[in-house]
Amino acid sequence: MHAEGEGYSLFVPQLSVTVGTGLAIASIGVLIYFIHHASTIIQASHVITQVSGDLDKALDRLFPEKIGEGKANNSRQVGEIPANFDSEASPIKATGEGYLQAIDDDELMKIARQSNLLVRLKTRPGKFIVKGSDVAMVFPEKQVNQSLKKQINDAFILGKERTEYQDVEFPIDQLVEIALRAISPAINDPFTAIRCIDRLSAGLSRLAQRDFPSPYRRYDDEQNLRVIVEGVTFEGLVDTAFNQIRQYSKSDVAVKIRLLEAIACIATYTHNSKQREALRRQAEMILNSSREQISQEQDQKDVQERYHQVIKALSQD
Repeated sequence: MHAEGEGYSLFVPQLSVTVGTGLAIASIGVLIYFIHHASTIIQASHVITQVSGDLDKALDRLFPEKIGEGKANNSRQVGEIPANFDSEASPIKATGEGYLQAIDDDELMKIARQSNLLVRLKTRPGKFIVKGSDVAMVFPEKQVNQSLKKQINDAFILGKERTEYQDVEFPIDQLVEIALRAISPAINDPFTAIRCIDRLSAGLSRLAQRDFPSPYRRYDDEQNLRVIVEGVTFEGLVDTAFNQIRQYSKSDVAVKIRLLEAIACIATYTHNSKQREALRRQAEMILNSSREQISQEQDQKDVQERYHQVIKALSQD
């Protein structure tokens, strides 16, 4: 558009002004969304939900996880390990340093089959690897050379941070960390800790219903045992989930009660004596600590009542 005047004309770029105004409005909208999103993702409830989702995905991905074909007869599997394995196996030393994020199972199996080896892993995903530490034992020793050591090390994927890809303990540790920070004297937020315990309860309840693969689970086509892994156990994961929260909850009655309620819930999904014994041990330690750290008689009675509910749940078939 032109505006006529004394000797000059004024051009107004309507399209550019319209587009500029629209972009300015859009930018303001994006800024508002960013502020809302940033404030949301740092909230404890959002973080707990996200980590719990990671735990669920890890459980679905890893349990049951099979490396080759496992066998049900554990005594037979142990018998397949050469009697002189410990004395004649050669250690494979780590050439790198960092968190073990994943193990290339297929590549490890290929190496063991081609070189006619039996490999026992000395670590598992989630562990921190120190350069020069033993990551595996290989039998027979005569097959080990520099090329083989490099091939096996290349099957170990190291990184600066842990991931939940092959490490089910990692999201459990994250939930425990959130709970510990919540019940610290500086924050004193037992409700957030209780949310974490609820999520841990749900995850361990699902885990109790899954089959834990045998460490002796990598066989070749001729059913020769090739790889023995270092796996996680239900009992170990229960300790990972509850030990630190129990130790740091001290006189927090609400947290102790929710721990016992969580154990009672998990107990209803267990199907063997080892799992139930791990839960019973945790419940007994919570009860014992409450006697030492809780001064109010009624609070102690509330804890004892939840403990008896645990024992009742563990006694059911």
